Amino acid sequence: MLRNALFQSVMLRSTLSQSAMLRNAPYMALQYLTHPHSASPSAHATLRFNLQSRYTTSLSMDTTGAEQQKKKKPKRKLSTSYSRMTIREAEQRLQFRIDELQEVPVHMILEKPSIEGLDMNEIKEKVYRHILEYIDIEGYPTEASTGYKEAKVSDLVLYVIGPILSDFKRKTRRNIRLEREKQIISVDDITGGMDEFVVIDRIEVSEEKFVLIIEAKKSNTGEAIKQCLLSLKDAWDNNGQGEVFGFITTGRHWQMARYDGISFVMTEEFTALFRTMEHSQKRWIDNYSDVVDCLYFALSKGVVAKEKAME
Repeated sequence: MLRNALFQSVMLRSTLSQSAMLRNAPYMALQYLTHPHSASPSAHATLRFNLQSRYTTSLSMDTTGAEQQKKKKPKRKLSTSYSRMTIREAEQRLQFRIDELQEVPVHMILEKPSIEGLDMNEIKEKVYRHILEYIDIEGYPTEASTGYKEAKVSDLVLYVIGPILSDFKRKTRRNIRLEREKQIISVDDITGGMDEFVVIDRIEVSEEKFVLIIEAKKSNTGEAIKQCLLSLKDAWDNNGQGEVFGFITTGRHWQMARYDGISFVMTEEFTALFRTMEHSQKRWIDNYSDVVDCLYFALSKGVVAKEKAME
């Protein structure tokens, strides 16, 4: 009698509408799992139909979602990445020979930022402490270390620029933001690439300007210089005004570049770290803190130039 009742129940269930069958799929599955030998062939067929229908419905919904994703506005695509361009191709794009770019002493470029309440010694002390924290956590950055990787250089850059950017934002109330792995694409979509660090000034909700770019490499600074110069050109073209600044660094050694839409200027290399700096704060501030002056100058000069152009 139990088998007859089960058979009648299954046959009755098979006459339900497809939507009802879908709703009963969990019940059928439970019945099949608890009494597999008592279920009739019709119960097996009904269960397969229910499960297959539910799977097909789910698949159809996923496909619809995928089609909607495809209809979204496509991202801009570039023809040539900075990293794939040869030096000669980069020079043709920049319209000058990179090896003929004159390097000037840092002090010839720097100007003291005219920001109320600015105390450069206070900021330098903060950066000094941050660098010591980095060394304590990750060790002194040197290619002689087996664990020396590009990620460590990027970490050091963040330790250096963090207190500078934070202080600048508080004193100027500018809506600037540091972005990691930011893509820059030329206005003609011909060149572009990913930059490790990009500082952006958010002018309005729908408008932002590039302020400075940092290329962090553990070695091969020639490649970093090429990519930095190309990034500066495309960043300025996107801005359409003012000045943009770039930095090339291995962590220990730095260079700053500036582009105003007409010509490039690059500083001589300067050093930001030395092995015994833990015991020589005054020596570091007096002789190795150019990186602080340059970064603060780039933030203030870039923003001021854009402000003047907008007036």
